[in-house]
Amino acid sequence: MVCEVQYGGRITDDLDRELFNSYGEEYLKDQIFNSEHVFKEIHNEGGSGGREIFKYKIPANQTGELIVYRQYIESVPQVDNPEVFGLHGNADLTFRLKESLEMIDTIMETRPKDSNSGGGKTREEIVQEKARELLNKLPADYIDG
Repeated sequence: MVCEVQYGGRITDDLDRELFNSYGEEYLKDQIFNSEHVFKEIHNEGGSGGREIFKYKIPANQTGELIVYRQYIESVPQVDNPEVFGLHGNADLTFRLKESLEMIDTIMETRPKDSNSGGGKTREEIVQEKARELLNKLPADYIDG
């Protein structure tokens, strides 16, 4: 029901709906209430050359204290391994490469264009002129204050 409600409100593509329902079947089942249930166990290379194991699960909390959940949340890796979502490890590399290329494209598209005509104003002159224009629009007490 959660997946269908979410689909009806936010997801507009049939393939996205199928993916969301697959996640729902995996993550919203009776076994999650078993304190031993682990959604995913990930093996990462540790900083000291060893392998770290992190278990994505709902932490056991007999006392119901909020601090238990906060401590667990703080222990979750800062960057999720793509395997947590059922993706190949190279998915992260592909994502980062795509993001980097998009950032470079954005920088290239928004950088100032050089004018080789020689008669135009420099960027600094344009910025100073705009600053003077805006400064003249301010009330006198704001400028002196």
